[in-house]
Amino acid sequence: MTKPMFFESFKKNYAAIIEMKQESVRTIFSSDTRIFEIIIKWKFNAGPEKVIAIEMPLIAVLTVKEGLVIEHRDYEDYNYFIKQYKSQMKKQLLL
Repeated sequence: MTKPMFFESFKKNYAAIIEMKQESVRTIFSSDTRIFEIIIKWKFNAGPEKVIAIEMPLIAVLTVKEGLVIEHRDYEDYNYFIKQYKSQMKKQLLL
């Protein structure tokens, strides 16, 4: 899948999300930095009667100053998304 294909697919699928939850794995607080390791769990419609369920790890890093978030960065590995998406779409096609 090329980068433009991925972004077009992501844009279409983002609008199709029907459920999104997060599971906290761990949090680290040090000085003005907050680190959250979570698993994002989402389901979205991928066509008529096709629901795809994806779990993807995410790391969020917040910098806090005087009680306000002044910087937010997050890191995901979309290879998890693509692998699960392809696998489930292939299974759907075989049914």
